[in-house]
Amino acid sequence: MTPLELTASTNIPQDDPLERPQDDGGAHRLDAKTLSGFLPGVLVAVKLKDDPEAVPVQTWIARYFTTAASEDKGRVLSLAEWRKEAAENLPEGVPRTVANLLLGVSLLIKESRGTHLDAHNPTPSATVSLMWELIFGALNSGYLVHSSPSRSAQGFLSVNLCSIITDGKIDVLVRLHVWRSDGERGNADIAVHSHQPWTRSWILGGEATDHSYEYDVVPDALGVEPTHAMYRIEWDQSFGVSLVEKGEEVEDVAADHAVEILELETIDGIGEAGLAKAEDGEVVSVDESLLHAAEGKGYNTYQQWSTVYNTGILVNAREVRKERHTRDTSYTIRTEKYHYTEVARDELHATLFIFDAYYGFTQDAGIFGPINGRHNTQPRNPGGNTTIALARAADALRRFDIHLDEARRHTGRGDWEAARRAIGNAIHACSAPDSALLNEHRYLALALSELSTIIRRFGQDAHASGIYDELLSGLVVPESPSELCASIHGELGVLRRHAGNLEDAKTAFQTQYDMATAIGWERGVCRAVGNLGIVNYQLWESQEHASRDDALWNVAIAQLRTRVKLAQDLRKVKTPKKTGGGLNGKKPKRAPDWKRLHAWEAIGLSRLSVCCAARGNVEEALKTASDSLTPARESGDPTLVAICRFFYGRALVSAGRRAEALQEFNTQESCTPAMALCRVPSQEYHAYLEDLVADPELDLDIVDEQGNSALDYAIMSGNETAGRIILKSLARSIPTDGRLSYARLKRSYQELCQEFLRPVLLENKAERGLQRLRTAYAHALESDKSKAQQFDKFKFVPYRDLQKYGKLPRASEGSTLEFDPGKGGPGSHADYFIYFSYRWKCGPDGAPSPDDESNTQYRRILDATESFLALHPSVNPENLGIWIACACIDPQSSATGVNALPATLAQCNAVISLIDETYYSRAWCALEVSTVVALRKAWEMHAWYVYDKSGSLVEGPHDPESTEEGRHPTEKNRPDLVLSEKQEAVQPDEVSAEKESTEERTRPKLLPSERQLTDETERPKLALLEWQCKLLV
Repeated sequence: MTPLELTASTNIPQDDPLERPQDDGGAHRLDAKTLSGFLPGVLVAVKLKDDPEAVPVQTWIARYFTTAASEDKGRVLSLAEWRKEAAENLPEGVPRTVANLLLGVSLLIKESRGTHLDAHNPTPSATVSLMWELIFGALNSGYLVHSSPSRSAQGFLSVNLCSIITDGKIDVLVRLHVWRSDGERGNADIAVHSHQPWTRSWILGGEATDHSYEYDVVPDALGVEPTHAMYRIEWDQSFGVSLVEKGEEVEDVAADHAVEILELETIDGIGEAGLAKAEDGEVVSVDESLLHAAEGKGYNTYQQWSTVYNTGILVNAREVRKERHTRDTSYTIRTEKYHYTEVARDELHATLFIFDAYYGFTQDAGIFGPINGRHNTQPRNPGGNTTIALARAADALRRFDIHLDEARRHTGRGDWEAARRAIGNAIHACSAPDSALLNEHRYLALALSELSTIIRRFGQDAHASGIYDELLSGLVVPESPSELCASIHGELGVLRRHAGNLEDAKTAFQTQYDMATAIGWERGVCRAVGNLGIVNYQLWESQEHASRDDALWNVAIAQLRTRVKLAQDLRKVKTPKKTGGGLNGKKPKRAPDWKRLHAWEAIGLSRLSVCCAARGNVEEALKTASDSLTPARESGDPTLVAICRFFYGRALVSAGRRAEALQEFNTQESCTPAMALCRVPSQEYHAYLEDLVADPELDLDIVDEQGNSALDYAIMSGNETAGRIILKSLARSIPTDGRLSYARLKRSYQELCQEFLRPVLLENKAERGLQRLRTAYAHALESDKSKAQQFDKFKFVPYRDLQKYGKLPRASEGSTLEFDPGKGGPGSHADYFIYFSYRWKCGPDGAPSPDDESNTQYRRILDATESFLALHPSVNPENLGIWIACACIDPQSSATGVNALPATLAQCNAVISLIDETYYSRAWCALEVSTVVALRKAWEMHAWYVYDKSGSLVEGPHDPESTEEGRHPTEKNRPDLVLSEKQEAVQPDEVSAEKESTEERTRPKLLPSERQLTDETERPKLALLEWQCKLLV
């Protein structure tokens, strides 16, 4: 199976909907003087210094000065305002592109100068994304045709963004650095170096380790052996001559400067040398191995080569610190400080790098090299890489990292649906046909490995195992030790252990441990040794009691204790000793995976508790289980907290403290132990669950903030064994048929959303996206008969038919059509749909009725539709469909129609609320409004209008948080309908704030499912629909 076939088999979103950064630049202020000062450097960097296309930018900035005085800073505008000014006053093309690059670079320099020198996270991620958005947009525009990258001696490729050089000395230099996965990492013998100015690196994507060094000059450190010689660096000036070996012809290193070698002769003070003559006639000397540059040794922006020379000064260098850096972290290198950056040869890494003399400059920036070496020359040839290609690689890598990190955060919190959605975006980022990572199979393998971890939480262990096997056979080299390969073996071990195949699991964990040890991957060792510990314990436990091998138990205990100690040690990031600058080593830093390491510690401690309890050591079991709760909470994973609560409660039961144990088992904090045990389909957890439900006082009716019970999680994760255990326990006191059907309905809707609806919504943020959504929904029901029995098809009444009907039609009267995508049937022509939400009234017999005898609501629907068409002339009334409950939900089989209500709302282009004085107080109306508000914010494809009794049609508020209609919790990047006790539902807009009593203004607003219902038996159904709505957004 190819990587793309493997991707297609996952049935998850294939889109990369990375939103625009939350930081829109409104808080960042830049003055005209700053922009004017950095503009020349930007023009030099992109080779537009004397280009007439750059003149409009210079003229544009000059308009924002009020005087010619040097102290005049000019106008101060926010970044958002500068962007608006550039868009309105500069022509598209080179001028606007240069302006955006200038804004991005200026903000980057401003942020660097405005933060602590040693701050590792000086700027929020959103601001880094904003800076990169501007810079990437310029580099990727295609307008900067003269910009070209160069290859560094350290192996990375650099793209100049701003270059201000004075007399060969760097004042400000901003570059994009990209390490490609081509194995090019420079000459390791001269990797350790220093910089003339102070520098800061901002990580855009990928991982790197920075190694810091200190040194002593050997004559000043008696008795110390030298390790290196100090080298100095010279750069060419893009003209004149280059280095040659004796007797070689000198190539033209710059287009307009040819040279020739003259005869060899002896020159005083130089020795045997040759002479070279540049085209301008100047003669320079050549020793037997070198030909010096014709002019100058200082730095210039675009070089053909650089050379380092042995100074003869010997030093003893030692590594004093190494730090791992990932996306959106930052680190500084002070002048005269030595370091090198390590990036794995098969990985990408991208940074924005700033050289800034603002904090200091030293002329003599050295390099450590071989003691007996003489010189080394680095050609700057980029080897076919282009500016656009490097920018796209950096951007794709950043997007991939953002999505992968998001997936891991959701995984850590136990939010598996959100994790699966995020990993789908990561897979798309590296596998889309136009992705710069398309041939970087390592990243697809990383994403698929993470996906497998997620989907096994949905009870799809076989699918997960298949993905891991494909990875080992197709995307990675199984016998080649690497972090990725070790991780895959570890995940396979987890699957084998869950299935009860303990010997196979042990083999996989041992392979993971051996690989991690071989490559010095401490985190891999930590995880593997803990897994070996628990599988060795299970092997000991599986032996006949009389013949158990206690040596195996002792090994398990030692391995689990090692896991705990390693996790604790890895959290302690080593900091350097305090140096003369006084800025290093002030505070210990957290490891970047602080929460995950807490989780590993908690798991190790809880497993130790199990081992101790098995040998009757109750006190030790209690202590280790109690100790596990603190790191579990620090991990932020509610499922892990619940598991640790279970083991602690189990130890309490062993100690005869059952009442305390029940407090742990029946916790009201998010996830209960029963829920957690139901989420993972493993034989081990099934046995624990059997023990847990045996207590008659265990409360299985508890639901979490998502409205899910332990039974719900068992069914939704496909954990049939756990489901049977829960049902058997519930059956002792209550009927279980209704609960089981609700849980199955939840699972079906979850699958419908994850596999069919959300992928389309993610991919199509446009009006036509809803037509594709309707098609996907129809195909989902057609391809899965069980879902077709649970959810109604998307139905509607053609608007022209409704006009002729004279009243509101009923479902039984044959006026309703089913959406029929591409089959040429009666329902195939409609392409725009309006959902009408209104309050039913009581008819003459007291039963709810969709309209009164005067057909008032029917006329309001027609009038509102005509008003809507007047506002939207592009909507063709001939192709308009109307959704009305009385016509589209059959009262004889209403369950399928009601089950489909959230999906129906998502498929309609617009919702029109026919409001009256009690509209917002009704539960069903509140649900419909809350859903469309969330859909509109999430996908930007839906519209909501309000039609009042006076006949006025107005658009519903875009920001319900600032209106009396109430609030919806939203995230800027992805609005989320959190239907919980914290959500405030909409309130009547007819009731003014002045008329509300103090009690009314301060009373908590109600959930839709808590509002007025004519039939109270429908309340659980409404709560289920609230849960369904959340999955859509």
